[in-house]
Amino acid sequence: MQDKKRKICVLVLNRSEYSRLKPLIKVLISDDRIELSIVTLKSRYANNEILFKNDNLPLTHVINLDIKARELSEMPKAIGRLLEKFGDLFHRNKPDAVVIHGDRYEAIAAALAATFNNIYIAHLQGGEVTGTADEHIRHAITKLAHLHLTSTIEARNRIIKLGEPEESVINTGCPGVDLLLNTPAFSFLELRYELYKSANNRIEILEKFRDDYMLVMQSSVTTEDDKAEDQIIATLKALDNFKETKVIMLPNPDAGGDKIEREIKKFVSKRNDFIIFKHFPPELFVNLMRNTRVMVGNSSAGIRETGYFGVPTVNIGTRQIGRERSENIIDVGNDEKEITAAIRKQLEHGPYKPERIYGEGNAAAKIAEILSSVDFSKIQKQITY
Repeated sequence: MQDKKRKICVLVLNRSEYSRLKPLIKVLISDDRIELSIVTLKSRYANNEILFKNDNLPLTHVINLDIKARELSEMPKAIGRLLEKFGDLFHRNKPDAVVIHGDRYEAIAAALAATFNNIYIAHLQGGEVTGTADEHIRHAITKLAHLHLTSTIEARNRIIKLGEPEESVINTGCPGVDLLLNTPAFSFLELRYELYKSANNRIEILEKFRDDYMLVMQSSVTTEDDKAEDQIIATLKALDNFKETKVIMLPNPDAGGDKIEREIKKFVSKRNDFIIFKHFPPELFVNLMRNTRVMVGNSSAGIRETGYFGVPTVNIGTRQIGRERSENIIDVGNDEKEITAAIRKQLEHGPYKPERIYGEGNAAAKIAEILSSVDFSKIQKQITY
């Protein structure tokens, strides 16, 4: 039996992480064995603090990052500044363990800071494969982490092949699936109203949004930064061949993101059947995805989440190469004709049979139990091959 509460620090570093970590945070808050702290970022691209405020969830620390991380040359500087800020925070607060999700540049800074403060790292979503620089970051964090909480069996096996001891690699499923399967379904009127509220009551939403819409999410590929403009233009031109309303979420704060956002805004300004959003509250996003006729772009949500609803999906380019996927996905290159043909095929096909690859909707409870009970001191960071 533990004599004192275990100090767990959960990092929520961007908007997509918030959706996937929200179920875990809610379980940890209610666990009397845990003293929970939550850290998020605020930058010129996103104020994650608002997400917590809207859901009435506690937030312990907000780190300000005033840097243009959408430029390739600025990303190393962002990592350097975050390394210093995380290092100071961990040194002051001395958590027993830090929970790090995924594979972004913010995550590697946090992992390094925890390592040099002798703090245990629990890593979520390691062992997966993608087609960007995040691939290298993800595996680097795996080698720094002590505890690996994977989303699939295949990911678990891959981490063990990287030399991590089997007992430290546990397949829990993805907590983001918990949100998917436990979010109530909206009626079309509810969906329309929530979308209107999310857009700060912009009247154009009520005028443009119809029940036959496509959900579009395309971010830059950091290793193809010089092609970002041509890639998004090909996608936009393909979408323009269809009468459905196009609901577009602006890209992540990665190198090339500014180029994509600029092209989207320029293209959409001349058309009435496109609607732009910076972000969606998690429950709204789940319902937009659940009800869209087709999802288009290169978001991991198109690979990981759409299969649970059988949503026809067109995955564009190399960003998600290697991810485990359901039968609802068609992969195409960054070519207008290919994208157009794939969208048309998916519209004609309609919904697919739902599949569950990334968990059964009970990951948060599993992860919370592991975090509260595991003996980190017995996990040896030694290569096992």
